[in-house]
Amino acid sequence: MSGIESQQARLSEEGEPGKPSCPQCGGHLIRIARRPLDRVLSRLVPVQRYRCERFNCQWEGTIRVQSGGANANPDTRR
Repeated sequence: MSGIESQQARLSEEGEPGKPSCPQCGGHLIRIARRPLDRVLSRLVPVQRYRCERFNCQWEGTIRVQSGGANANPDTRR
């Protein structure tokens, strides 16, 4: 199975549709505050910072998101 297929399999088995799963263990991710460098990077490529909720894994990193962002509401933007 290729990397993309295995990630999709992990999403359907453990994660919720549309929510990212941990690239190391496939567990659920928790969104955390971005670092200053992440904010600079988001000017070029929109990213959000996550960490794995599994204590044994402890993966932390950024994941690319769609340009509008997950929390973007077109009614509130000006």
